[in-house]
Amino acid sequence: MRTLDVPQANDLATVRAVVYAVRKGNLSREELAEFTGFSKRHVRYRVHAARVLGLIDLEADLASITPLGERLLAARVKSDEARQVWKDAIERSPTLQVLAPDLLADQGPDAETLTERICEATGASPSTARRRASGLLRWRYTVLGIEPASERPGLEPPPVPEPAPEAPPAPEPKPAPKAEAAAPTEQLSLFG
Repeated sequence: MRTLDVPQANDLATVRAVVYAVRKGNLSREELAEFTGFSKRHVRYRVHAARVLGLIDLEADLASITPLGERLLAARVKSDEARQVWKDAIERSPTLQVLAPDLLADQGPDAETLTERICEATGASPSTARRRASGLLRWRYTVLGIEPASERPGLEPPPVPEPAPEAPPAPEPKPAPKAEAAAPTEQLSLFG
C-alpha cells in the first residue's frame, strides 16, 4: 500500500458534496471543482476518499456514482440512515480494513496507534501518517456521533484540574476591643 492510498479528506460532508456533484453530471475533476467551489487539490482529496469508500468509481479520470453513493444521497444529511451508509462504506473499504479495521469499534484506535499503522503499511513519514490518522478519526467521530475534541491528535482537552485543596477556614475576626468610656469633658465657653 502507498501513502497515496490513504484518504486525506477530513470532512465527510465535503466527500458527500463531491458525490452529489457527480450525480448532477459533473464527471471530471475540473467540473467537480467548478460545481462545488473546492480547489482542484481538495477535489482530488475528496474524490479519492469517495472512491476508497466505494461511493464513486473512476475510469479514465471520469467519475460515476455507485449504488452505495446513491444510497448516501437518498439519506437525509446527518441522519441515522446517512450514518449507517457511512458505516457500511467504511466497513466495506479494503483500504480501511487494512489500516483501521477497528475504526468504528466501541474502543476504536487512538491517534498514535492509527499513525503507527499508517506508517507501517505505507512507509509514510510520521507527520504525514498523523495527518491522515486525524482525518480518519474525524470520520469516526462523524459516523459515531462522538465529540471530536476528546480524541483528535494534538487537540486533546486539557486535563481536568484537580480541585484545589480546601483552604482552612479563615479565623473568626476578633471582636474589636471595647473602648473605655471617655471622661466627661467640660464645656468651655470661649466668651465666658
